[in-house]
Order: sequence, then structure tokens, then C-alpha cells
Amino acid sequence: MSTNSHVLVLGGGPDAEREVSINSSTAIASALKASGRFEVTLNIIEKPSAADIKAMPGDVLFPYLHGPWGEGGGLQDILESPESGARPFVGSGSRASRAAMDKIHTKQVTLELGIPTPPFWILNTKDDICPTKLPSS
Repeated sequence: MSTNSHVLVLGGGPDAEREVSINSSTAIASALKASGRFEVTLNIIEKPSAADIKAMPGDVLFPYLHGPWGEGGGLQDILESPESGARPFVGSGSRASRAAMDKIHTKQVTLELGIPTPPFWILNTKDDICPTKLPSS
């Protein structure tokens, strides 16, 4: 078996979707191993520090976490930091991750770029009137 790179697959995390992330990251690690092209380490994490990440093996990191911390910029901040070893990783960087988790911001950027998107409204329970017609029950 010829091994080109050592891939560290990260799963789990502190968010509500932890179990889904564990299942998905386990499947990713299995598929990468089955390809025969990579050495693979699967690490199920909670909320590691930069030093914890630096101590983990791997040439490239494949984080597959769901939720605000895992995919919303928190983990990506750590992965980008020099203290973590700043190794390459799969996925968006911290800035793009934070922007994508903010659905209103994403819609506004989409519209500014001229990409067609359905209308949207921000609903607030403190408002006197609903800005759109709700479906009847």
C-alpha cells in the first residue's frame, strides 16, 4: 500500500449534532482508508485547544463537525492558528464559516452578487405585524 499523506479526520464536537458528526466522520475515515491512498487517523473530539490539535497526528485535517462551534468558525479559528500547527484542512476558513452560519448575512451576500434567491423576512415575536402571509392551518 502506497501512502501519500496522513489524514486526520475529526468528528464529534460539543454541539447538539455530535452523534451525526461521529457517524459521518467514521464513514469518511473508513472511505479514506479503503482507498488505500492515505494513512488515516480518526479522532473524536469535544472542544480541543490549539495545543491538543497540534499534538494530533496528520499532514492534513478533515474536520467533519456540525453545529455552531464545529462548522461556524470556532474550530476553524483554532485550525488556522499557529499554535495548532496551522496545517492545511478541508473546508472553509473561519471567516467564511461564520458568514455561512449567519443565514441572513448569507442571503444578503447572495442578493448583492445577483444570485437569484427567494424572498426572506426576519421574524421577531416583538413585532406587531408579521411581514409575510403565513400558511393557514
